[in-house]
Amino acid sequence: MTWSRFGGPFPWFASTLFGFLLVSEAGLAQVNLAPYQPSGWSDKIVVSKVAGARTDSGGLTTADTLYVDWAVINSGTAATNARFYTALYVDGVQRNSWYTDPPLNPNYYATLTDYSLGTLSAGTHTLQIVTDSTGAIAESNESDNTYTKTITVTGTSYPNLTPYQVSGWSDKIVVSKVAGARTDS
Repeated sequence: MTWSRFGGPFPWFASTLFGFLLVSEAGLAQVNLAPYQPSGWSDKIVVSKVAGARTDSGGLTTADTLYVDWAVINSGTAATNARFYTALYVDGVQRNSWYTDPPLNPNYYATLTDYSLGTLSAGTHTLQIVTDSTGAIAESNESDNTYTKTITVTGTSYPNLTPYQVSGWSDKIVVSKVAGARTDS
């Protein structure tokens, strides 16, 4: 499992002059944390059968170990100034939580990759990430911190083995004291 931050050179909408913060006409610079789909990823939450994949796997079965990737972006105009947590829920139960230390600068994102979820039972499952899950960051939009994904896991196919009575044998299972016998003794 790895954690990292990415981003690029993006314009800042604030500058300092004589120690005061000057702000664009758009308003005060604010943080906005939200689940994010990085380039090359199939979704904001990726569920795969192989560590290192950044696209969803198809045909998930109860025998597969599942790996989860997620990303969270600061799409606001100010950097975070406190640690915040992102929680992962499976079927409404929190599985884990990770923290991101400041600063997460505007238009940069943090990722978690290859978290081993283990196996899941057959059926439909809901995965959800909630960023700033403890409410540590004042944001410009508090309603976009959650993303939910539904996956389907199927049961594995096992062969249906049943005893068979071969022609000339006394039963489906022969019990004898002699090797090679085809009838009970």
